[in-house]
Amino acid sequence: MQLSNMNIALITWSLTKDYATGEGVDAYELASALSSIGLNIKIFCQKSDVSYINNNVKIINFGWRNRKYSYSFILKSLSHILCNPSLNIIHQMQLDKTLLPLTTKTYVLSGYLNFTRYLELYPYIQSKIIAEMFKNKESVQKSAPPKFFKNRIESIFDNFFEKSFNVFYNRVVSNELIYNKAKRIIARHKDLKVWLEKKGCESSKIEVIPVCINTGIYRPGKRESHTNCRILFVGRLVPIKGIKLLIDAFLDLIKEVKHAELLVIGDGPLRTELETMLTKLKIKIE
Repeated sequence: MQLSNMNIALITWSLTKDYATGEGVDAYELASALSSIGLNIKIFCQKSDVSYINNNVKIINFGWRNRKYSYSFILKSLSHILCNPSLNIIHQMQLDKTLLPLTTKTYVLSGYLNFTRYLELYPYIQSKIIAEMFKNKESVQKSAPPKFFKNRIESIFDNFFEKSFNVFYNRVVSNELIYNKAKRIIARHKDLKVWLEKKGCESSKIEVIPVCINTGIYRPGKRESHTNCRILFVGRLVPIKGIKLLIDAFLDLIKEVKHAELLVIGDGPLRTELETMLTKLKIKIE
């Protein structure tokens, strides 16, 4: 089959060129790269700040419903895929929540090992880390309550159908079924490959492909000569990212390494609290 005749669907909760969501940027770069060699790409997403990539890419934005990979997003994406027999490959940029194994479609999965699965691989991780990473975890996904009556009713129905869908999903679809029926699984790091193999996934179908960056945009600047030990954090300032844990570790480090520096770059609900804390400790935050 010629590349120009291949049709690929990308399923991703986010699509973005600039905003700080890893999966969204990954999806944008992947769609740009594949379409540049003649493949036709159809993207199904929930959030997007991109309306156009090139003529080979079609973006279908189903809208945000306060949940990544919500039941409505999964069902709407699936209905489009089933009604489009010309699609050759479906690539979902998340490992678990999918109904693709219940179809005859060829699909590829990609993703990361989340923290709960890290605990399965490394059960000796200290309880302090667990407590910090999961403290107020739900705050990452919380949205402001709906202001209007219609939106409140929609939210109530969303919650009801989400719970009903989860009950159905957990009874019908297992992770083993998802992984075994996948044509390929792209592991973004080696630990995920190890975890998948322990779950019985065939090693031959797992490819470890780390997340890359566009060196045309991001490239190292001129290195300054310095004798300090510099540590950089870049990410959302939310509990699940472990920023407070990093600061605790850094405070232990500077007892031994007097010239150590910590630079924190990011934004999020913890920013104000961290700014106050870091200012007192003379740590830079941007």
